Amino acid sequence: MKYLFCFLLIFGCQKKVETTSPNTETLATDSPAKSPTLYFQKTLRDCLDGQMEKAICFETLEFHLANGANINGLDDSMLALPPVHWAILGNNKEMFDFLIAKGAGVNTKSEGKIYPGMTPIAFIKHLEKDGRKFNPLMEEELKRKGGR
Repeated sequence: MKYLFCFLLIFGCQKKVETTSPNTETLATDSPAKSPTLYFQKTLRDCLDGQMEKAICFETLEFHLANGANINGLDDSMLALPPVHWAILGNNKEMFDFLIAKGAGVNTKSEGKIYPGMTPIAFIKHLEKDGRKFNPLMEEELKRKGGR
């Protein structure tokens, strides 16, 4: 809980965010603060990289969602991946399940230059062609929920 307090103390105040499309957000030009979606994405990547304790990860992600983060929002890297794609890339079934349970889209597409227009299943198939292995339960769950 002390970590969440520190996080709120540092990042609690945010200015207005301009939305350009349903899945992307840009920073207000006069604001140094990032949008809740970009904080959500940063936290997600930190969790997947092992930089945060698991309990703190999920608590912080819940906080961002409760404060307006878009569960399908794209990250601000050149990959422009939605959260489910990051969980797949990290082969993290627990994070994948969390995101799906919170309403992440099973057909949300990436928009970056490297993996353009890929749904989560297409993303898995593309990475498997490069020799990557993934938990097969993720693809099964996507299909069960209507993923293509």
